[in-house]
Order: sequence, then structure tokens, then C-alpha cells
Amino acid sequence: MTRWSVPRLISHRGAGLGNEVFPWAKAYLGARALGLRHVNPPWRINTRRYDRELNSGHTPASARYLALRALPKFDVSQESLAAINQSDYFDAMLKLGPIIEARRAPVLLHSTGMQGGYLGIRRARPFLQREILGAAGALSASEELQSAQEPCVRIGVHIRGGDFTQASTVTANAFNERLPLDWYVDMASSLTDALAVPAQVYLATDAPSASLNDAFTIDGRRPLSIASDSVGDLAVLSSCDIVISSVSSFSMLAIFLSDAPYVWHREQLGERSGWLSIWGHEAEEMGGGKTATSVRAQAEDKQVRVRRGIAQGQSPVWPAEQISGLESRARSRRLSDDLIYYGVSEPSS
Repeated sequence: MTRWSVPRLISHRGAGLGNEVFPWAKAYLGARALGLRHVNPPWRINTRRYDRELNSGHTPASARYLALRALPKFDVSQESLAAINQSDYFDAMLKLGPIIEARRAPVLLHSTGMQGGYLGIRRARPFLQREILGAAGALSASEELQSAQEPCVRIGVHIRGGDFTQASTVTANAFNERLPLDWYVDMASSLTDALAVPAQVYLATDAPSASLNDAFTIDGRRPLSIASDSVGDLAVLSSCDIVISSVSSFSMLAIFLSDAPYVWHREQLGERSGWLSIWGHEAEEMGGGKTATSVRAQAEDKQVRVRRGIAQGQSPVWPAEQISGLESRARSRRLSDDLIYYGVSEPSS
């Protein structure tokens, strides 16, 4: 009988958290769907040492993971998922349940990595929010945010440097490349200019520098970097009113954990049927797929909307509805308006 639901590592020594959340979430969803014991990734052996950040990274847990990987297993492959044509991973596990049970392997191994994207693991979002945003570094950063008294628009900026290459131009569908610093600065400064309330930039980067802080000093306000580790950066970014993102899985994870709008570089997106998308160029999307479904839904919906994902090129244009929404988010944090914080409200007319 199958007893454990186990994620396969993205690479032999583990990858970045933005990539590892996919098999991690799938193992959790498999356990929930089939009544199995969920096993976390072995954070202790990850070269980035996420065991120091996450609450579930102790050595015995990693040792148990390695022991379980040696047992007979049912491997959830890309082929097995494609055969049942189910985008929601939880529902896919329910459909595969009888086949998995018939094999009677003690371990259910989730090997499909990022296949299915965030749509496939969306049901695991509360689990990931608890595991990541409940870690000590994330809580500390969140508490720092809560201490801010002034109701300002929080602009989260994630700049990925490190192992990313610096491209001369931003091209459609290109990943693992740094975006131009000027683009980030233009986004933050133009947004600040458009707002009728104060704004504060919160900077998350793996390449901090004095020059970077100077670049984001807008209207005399220095950017704030209040996190001490990667889970702290995720907590800050996911708590902001809007995120100006890099083209990276880390930015996408912060966006996934949040409900706030975000800005994506216009030139990195692919265009199809007059619509922009991140994933529309992939082989499984070209013949139809979930992107095509979204295109049809957009074409049928004629209402004016405030989009969560905002495509911006080098000359940003901020819709009035978007600006109004950000201002409302900031004003909703005024303590003097909030009854439970000794605030006041006018009587109803």
C-alpha cells in the first residue's frame, strides 16, 4: 500500500525555492488527495541551505527523505499526467488514485517539476503560505512592515542579479536574464509620480549595493531592505501593494503567494492573437492549451477591468483605475479610520 507522498528534487543538490515549490506542492496535494503522509524536500542538503530558513529543514527529516527515495515507488511522470488531461494537480491525483493503489508501491514520487505551472498547484497556495510565510525570517520581516504608521503605497521591487546574465535587449520568451536597471527605476518613479498618496519602495535583491539604493531614492525616500533571508524577501514582496518583478521564479513565487497586482516587462512577453502571455510560446500551448482558453475568455469579456498582471515597456502608462486601486489599498491602512485600532467612523446617514 502506498504510504508516503514524496517530491523529486529539481536537481541532485536542490534548486532555488522558486523552482522547488512545484514538486513540494505536488507532494502535498498528492498526500491530501490520497490520504498519504506528506514528505518535505530535504532542505538540509540543498546548496542554498534552506534548512536555516524553513521550519521543516532539520537533519532527521532530510535523512528520512533519502531513505524513502530508496524504496519502491510509483513515479508520477509527465506522460501519466498528459494521459488524463487534468490541469489541477489535486484532481489529477484523484484520477490516478486507482492506478497508484494497484501498483502497491510504498512511495508516490512526484517527478513532473514545473509542468502545469502555478495553475496546477493553486490549491496548495494556503499550504505554501503557511510553510514559507510562517518561517522565522518571514515573520520578522512581516512584523517590521506592520510597524509602519504612515499609510503609503508599498512598491515591492525584486531585482535578480547573481547567476543571471545581462542581456543587451529584453527579448520575448527569454528567461534567466537580468532586466535593465533603468526599467525598474522608471516603473517605480513613474508610479510614485502618478499617485496622490506617499509611496515607499521595498527592495529585494541578491545583489545589494549603495548605487542600487541611490537609484531608488525617489522624492527623498530611500528604499527599504528589511528582510534578512529569502523567505523574508518573499514575505515583504507578497505584502506589498504592487510588485515590480524580475523574470524569475522567485518573483513569480512572491506573486503567487500574494493577491496584489504586479508589473511584468512588456518585451519579455510573447504575443499571440493580439494578446500577451508568459507561457503561450510553449509547445503544449501552441496547439490550444490554457493560454488559448484565456484568449477566448478575454475576447468574450467586454468589461473594463483592472488587471492583476500589468505589462509595461520602457515608457510606462498607468491606467487611472489601477492608480485608484493602489491609493485605496494604502488608505485602508490608516489606523485613525480603523475601529478595532481605536479609530473612528462617521455615523451612517
